[in-house]
Amino acid sequence: MYNVLDQQVRRLAADLHQPAGSYQILWDGLDERDENLPGGTYVVVFNQDNAIEKRIATKVIVPEGYSKTRKNTKKKISSVKKVNV
Repeated sequence: MYNVLDQQVRRLAADLHQPAGSYQILWDGLDERDENLPGGTYVVVFNQDNAIEKRIATKVIVPEGYSKTRKNTKKKISSVKKVNV
């Protein structure tokens, strides 16, 4: 994962080799030093056998107590969309 300054902030599933298929990788919002990263836009880079795919991820900070005050409202924690780069 990279921030908008093109600095690598986290490696997710490094050296993980899986057969073709659909997978989900969860990100806890932390950097490599286990420090909380700010809300904002991040670039997720998937590199498999030299095939590179990039997606945009948005980290949204939800205020504490949000779910208690907003009953029946779905929270959007993050979104990922495919981009061509």
